[in-house]
Order: sequence, then C-alpha cells, then structure tokens
Amino acid sequence: MKKIKLSTSRAIYAMTISMMLCVPGYTQDTSTESSVTDPLDLSRYEEMMNDEGFPTVEEVNVLEVRANEAFKSGDCTTALPIIVEFYTKANTLGNVLKQGLEPYYSAGYKDRDEADLSAEFRELVSVETEFNKLVRKRNAAWVMEAECLIKNGQKDEGLVRLFRALEFISIGIEDRELWKKTRRLLWEQVGYTP
Repeated sequence: MKKIKLSTSRAIYAMTISMMLCVPGYTQDTSTESSVTDPLDLSRYEEMMNDEGFPTVEEVNVLEVRANEAFKSGDCTTALPIIVEFYTKANTLGNVLKQGLEPYYSAGYKDRDEADLSAEFRELVSVETEFNKLVRKRNAAWVMEAECLIKNGQKDEGLVRLFRALEFISIGIEDRELWKKTRRLLWEQVGYTP
C-alpha cells in the first residue's frame, strides 16, 4: 500500500473531516427557523449559560461521578435529576470546547491549507478528543435516564430518550457496546427480540 504524505494543515483538515463524518453532531437544534437574525446578537450564547454560569471541567467530572453512583445505587428517583444535570452541563461544556475550534471548522480549504497550524496541532487534537469523550458520556447519560424512566414506570418517556440517544450514538468502536445496549433496550420495550 502506498503511503500518502500530507502537510500538517492538510492532515488536520483530513482528521477533522473524518471526525465530522464519524461522530454525530453534538447539539440538537429542534427549531424550524432561526430565532437569531442579527449575527452580533449574544442571546444564542447566553441561552447556554445557566444561573451559575458556564460549567467547568471539574464540575462536570464531579457530576459524572455522582450520576454514575446514583444510577448504580438503583434509586432512580434520586438518580434522575443528577443524570439530567450531568448531561446538560456536559453538553454545554462540549459546546464551549468546540467553539474554540470554530474558526478552523468555518475556514475554507484554501485558508486551512495556507494556515501554518503545526504549532497548534496537538492542542486542536486534544480539544477534539475531549469534545468526543463528552459526546460519548452525554449519550451514555441519556441512556441511563431512559433506563431510570422505564424502571419508574414511564416507559413512553424512556422510549423517547432512547430515540434521542440513538440519533447521536456513533457506530464507532468506542460506542459499539452503548449502541448494542440502547437498541436492545428499545426493542425490549416493544416486545421484540432479535
């Protein structure tokens, strides 16, 4: 097999395109039309911020531990609000991290090719990697939420959460077990066994 040598900027571009094709989008826009017409309007960014401001990496890590412990305890009534808080803040933190990459994503091929990003390459890859981890953790928390709702007798609400999770779970190796678990849980709720 012939090896193809790419410049650093082309390698970053290729990596980004492959990640964008393999990893589903992070946020879900359910609106049918844009409510922001002024590109300088800050309201769309302010919506991401909660009463306590933007979450930190440490805050999200602590919430992840709490959510997993509460879920494993089997007390879904206690676990549900913690799980929801975790995935909400993980989603917001992911958006913050990804926003730092936005100029790169928005740049055209020529701009990317002409930009010398070799010094930033590791930083950009590190942020993209952390972003992808947050995506997977958020998706897993959506499945935990669905399991708790089903366990608490809210099957239809649980099914809705499973639909959402399956929209965003990748078929990549990192998500394979979560995908299997989620689809089987979904099918089990309607009495189907493959």
